[in-house]
Amino acid sequence: MALSKKRKFAEDVRQIVEERFQFTLPEDMLDIYTLASEINSNYPLLAFEPLKIRLVGPFEVLHDSLAKTDAHTWRFWADPPEVTTVAVDIENGTHFAYFRDSPGELPVGIVSARKGSNKFAFVAASISALLKIKMVGPPTEEKSIALLRSYLSRVPKALLESASWRAREARLVGSTSLGLGVCVRYDKKRQTGYRALLVSKKELRRMFEGIKQKTGVEKNRRKLEEVFNWVNIGNDEMDFGQGFELGCELFAADSPSDEQPVAFCKAASIFLRNAYSLLGRQAWIAVLEAAIEGMKKMSAQRNRDGMPEALKGSYLDSK
Repeated sequence: MALSKKRKFAEDVRQIVEERFQFTLPEDMLDIYTLASEINSNYPLLAFEPLKIRLVGPFEVLHDSLAKTDAHTWRFWADPPEVTTVAVDIENGTHFAYFRDSPGELPVGIVSARKGSNKFAFVAASISALLKIKMVGPPTEEKSIALLRSYLSRVPKALLESASWRAREARLVGSTSLGLGVCVRYDKKRQTGYRALLVSKKELRRMFEGIKQKTGVEKNRRKLEEVFNWVNIGNDEMDFGQGFELGCELFAADSPSDEQPVAFCKAASIFLRNAYSLLGRQAWIAVLEAAIEGMKKMSAQRNRDGMPEALKGSYLDSK
């Protein structure tokens, strides 16, 4: 397919991508796909292989509108709904994802998490900025690098700067173990929208660990139930950000290496589904449920008898 036809094809499937992945297409995404097609016309997704980068997710749909890739694919353990993987490091497994707080929004930047980790960090303002970062190193005569360098010399400066991410950081009202923070509407005059959890993150993680290690399970369960109750009160008083924060902590608490890998999935689902509904982010619910189902499948061979008896039937019963 000629380059101009590939560009037109990508523009024609823009709406499909935006609907499937719940974000407004960043202005440089089509440019990067067009550039990748120029570098590797047969398989643009591997155009940046010299940089150890493979384009995935939405780029697969730009390449082939019949691809089954959607918001539920290219998700790694405990990836929250707010992230959509667009590239992976083919050498070390790090994945790079667009991030936005609400469905349909323009991504505010690209975050990454190392293989086996659910701790995210901001890395670049855009896919163009990410590729520019990856270009750092000894000069090379690779065609892909030369064409990329030429492209980057013409990219608007705003696409390479992190103004949108910094603006979001200024609006954060809380933090999460995922590293992405809590960004919800907060009314300073009425002091509604967010309140801190009943316990510190350190104490919360200690409770999670106690339950996973089966030490002081009953005591930790009672403490968690109290935290849950206070979140429900917070929801009644319009502090929806608190429930979202707790849901994120529960979502991040499980690990595939745990004896009971999905001990907190049920509770995470309950609090995050409720938070997304209250925050007007309902489209994330289906993505969340698919993500949790994927986590459960990964641990399907685990014996449910390994769950402490005190947790069965409670918020913390993953079944």
